[in-house]
Amino acid sequence: MLIFSEHITPRLQYVIRFIFDEFLGIKTEITSDRELFIKADLPKISYLSEKLTNEFNISPDGLLFESGIVDRNPDMQMWNGLPVLFAGSNPADLPFDIFAAAFFMLSRYEEYLPYKPDRYGRYPATESINLKNSFLEQAVVDRWIMKFVNLLKNKYPGLKPQNREFLFIPTIDVDMPYAYLYKGALRSIGGAIRSFLKMDFNKLNERFNVVTGKIQDPFYTFNKIKDLHANTEVIIFFLTAGYGRYDKGINPNKNAFKEMVNHASSFSHTGIHPSYYAYKDNALLNKELRTLSFITGGKITKSRQHFLKIHLPGTYNNLSAEGITEDYSMGYASHPGFRTGTCTPFYFYDLLNDRETSLTIYPFQIMDRTLKDYMHLSPGEAIEKIGKIVKEIREVQGTFITIWHNDSFSDSREWEGWLEVYKKLLQFAGA
Repeated sequence: MLIFSEHITPRLQYVIRFIFDEFLGIKTEITSDRELFIKADLPKISYLSEKLTNEFNISPDGLLFESGIVDRNPDMQMWNGLPVLFAGSNPADLPFDIFAAAFFMLSRYEEYLPYKPDRYGRYPATESINLKNSFLEQAVVDRWIMKFVNLLKNKYPGLKPQNREFLFIPTIDVDMPYAYLYKGALRSIGGAIRSFLKMDFNKLNERFNVVTGKIQDPFYTFNKIKDLHANTEVIIFFLTAGYGRYDKGINPNKNAFKEMVNHASSFSHTGIHPSYYAYKDNALLNKELRTLSFITGGKITKSRQHFLKIHLPGTYNNLSAEGITEDYSMGYASHPGFRTGTCTPFYFYDLLNDRETSLTIYPFQIMDRTLKDYMHLSPGEAIEKIGKIVKEIREVQGTFITIWHNDSFSDSREWEGWLEVYKKLLQFAGA
């Protein structure tokens, strides 16, 4: 595929690589040589306000020719039943600039603009163009590309995109590996007093039975996690921070923590769960990574931010500098769906420096606490919501990524009935 543009920028190169090389598996060449383009006997696309010959034409909005960040708020219009951005008024073979639209979504352009953060300082779903226009639960970027390639194939029947395949990547966050054990005297006594004051005698009794060794700690669910994922690979992210307001794990220097990590690592891939403040503190991130790497005896390359704390581009650039090559934080805590408009992994683009990076973003779609705590769904309602999201991902043959927590598998107290939700999720995913 030969693509003509008067201006060849890093932004244009990035989005063309994603659409053609990575998503469609079609080799491309970008040229600004008009004569070469006109004479070429190849499938051709001109990225111009008007055609040069009889090629497929896309009229540029201009976003990909800009540098820096300007206040962009693209209108949404409908095309063939799909919401689209950067619609054009010039006659073209597509009624919108798919390159600009895909770039806007993948680069998270809107997250660089002023916004009202949520109580944890995060970019909220309510600020996003997806939720404001009711397409957060649609993989719009993937659907744009699929309709686009069908139009290309009509014009160039010899074009053969690669076959895509539905994939499932289950992931587990270990925020609190134990409900009662290994927390130190002050935390344990404080927890017991709180249960007593609330007259929660069932919890007091459970604490006593765990501490005396009569029953297993309810949050230590790793054997159950192993059995559930006997037929599929799972990634487990560990928090190695010290105790704090937002970080409630146990001391990573305790033998119990090390034994837990090594046990889980024997049947899963291991990733770092950087602590609440590590999203902006490279020294803290480095310390936590070294702790986990020392325990596992190997290099850690996968990451998910605790509380999904991301500040662009700093958080991702810090992760890259520490050797992280895959991040699984891109999604919303409050809403399920497609924050980037895609369920296809992609390389992070640093808008401040206008460069594609080597960090691969794996956007997730569903989290247990989103369904239970933010949306207040019952287990039955959660199963229905998961089914709709999986259906959308299967229709674009994308990658289904979930976040569950080790305590969610306890199937007790607040999580009673939720083990069945996860089992149904596995059925939807074919795992």
